[in-house]
Amino acid sequence: MLRTRRLTAFAPVVVLLAMAATALVEAPAHAALDVVVLEAILTGAQEVPTVPTVAEGVATVVFDAATRKINFIVAHNVTNPVAAHFHGNGFPGVDAAILIGITGSLASPIVGEATLTDQQAADLLAGRWYFNIHSAAYSGGEVRGQLATFSDEPLSVFPRSGILTQRTGFDVIVVVSAPGRTITGATVKLNSGDVSAAFLACVRPGTIAGGQTLRCSVPAGVLAPGRNFVSFVITLSDGSSVGNSVTWDVAAGAE
Repeated sequence: MLRTRRLTAFAPVVVLLAMAATALVEAPAHAALDVVVLEAILTGAQEVPTVPTVAEGVATVVFDAATRKINFIVAHNVTNPVAAHFHGNGFPGVDAAILIGITGSLASPIVGEATLTDQQAADLLAGRWYFNIHSAAYSGGEVRGQLATFSDEPLSVFPRSGILTQRTGFDVIVVVSAPGRTITGATVKLNSGDVSAAFLACVRPGTIAGGQTLRCSVPAGVLAPGRNFVSFVITLSDGSSVGNSVTWDVAAGAE
């Protein structure tokens, strides 16, 4: 059986934010529909080019659609951080402009808030934002993570980020919520390398309700023990695209 668990290196901070997010979601019903929680696992493997660092982090963002306001908290273990930013409009493997620069202390946890424009909000929910921490050792960025929504809009990937006890023999499921549009193409990247062919060769219609779904049994030899950052970009019939990503830590000895 496939088992996953969320990364726990920064669990105390993440749990605190999860409690805050839960409080928002448990507000009156009309407000709950306006709240979206996003998360990014920050690693050196997502930098462009990749960075050989043992540092990592977790960024969690709570977005209120009614006010376009985000509240965020970032837990990390980067040594001597010198800058941190939200970037967009870009998918994994692509550098994008700075949208929000972090002011004040960069010590973990980084906590703050900001109000977005309509376009920024749309790009955030479309999976086009990432968080980047720069350090004295890596001025271009030491750890980076693509923000992925926990909701089914616009694209969700299962299994979620966490530890995998298998490298193959289970399905990756992608759920796309795109009313009035159909899927016309897809790109799948593993640690910035293109593995679309391996995945798309076995794509078939999914069985989960709630949107268009794609399923694929993970091909043998694609995932390796250790950290695997996998991103999905789906192209739609109107020419737009949506993306999301997961970070899977494959346990040593997994088959």
